[in-house]
Amino acid sequence: MNYLSFAQDRQIRNEPVLRRLDLDIFRMVGVRFVVSNREINDLRVRETIELPGNTALFLYDIGAVNVGNYSPTKVVVSESLDESFGVIGRPDFDAKVTVVSDVLLDGSFVPAKTASISHKGNDLLVEGTSSGTSILLLPFEFSRCFDVTARSGDKPILFRANTLLTGVVFTGSVDVWLKYRTGPFHNSTCRIQDSKDFTKLLENTTNK
Repeated sequence: MNYLSFAQDRQIRNEPVLRRLDLDIFRMVGVRFVVSNREINDLRVRETIELPGNTALFLYDIGAVNVGNYSPTKVVVSESLDESFGVIGRPDFDAKVTVVSDVLLDGSFVPAKTASISHKGNDLLVEGTSSGTSILLLPFEFSRCFDVTARSGDKPILFRANTLLTGVVFTGSVDVWLKYRTGPFHNSTCRIQDSKDFTKLLENTTNK
């Protein structure tokens, strides 16, 4: 199942064809701009590029995208891609409210009071505050290769969110560096574990 392409689209290795416009999915994964050769209602045109043959390309601003400030409070546990896609594909699914997790997250959750992401090179600084325990949905791919270094307070829990993204669970406050590190002498098996995690989701999936 693919929310960003049509069944008749021919996919090319390393060049996925994404012709289906799903603004909620785009916003969830942090995509703010879309380039298209057709006019799209209700989106602001940032720039128009005139092309030969009386055609044009349009640069659209989606606006209000997830920049690490989505803080869902409802958790749905899923052990397969079928289940995950079934939840995400519902017309009433709102990634700001609901998150799909492949692990059980104990407790109740409240929206984060503040949340921000900044970066230095490839390293991400995640900061946030909460009146209780909160979840942040980061628009970055989840991996076991993340090293978590707390600048203050406790380390948060990381989990695979909405099949692809990174979820962060924290209580009170979070102030950590997320550093993607892997190599022969450090985190040498983390990518293998990533593969095993996804294989488990596939094994429980009927529509592969």
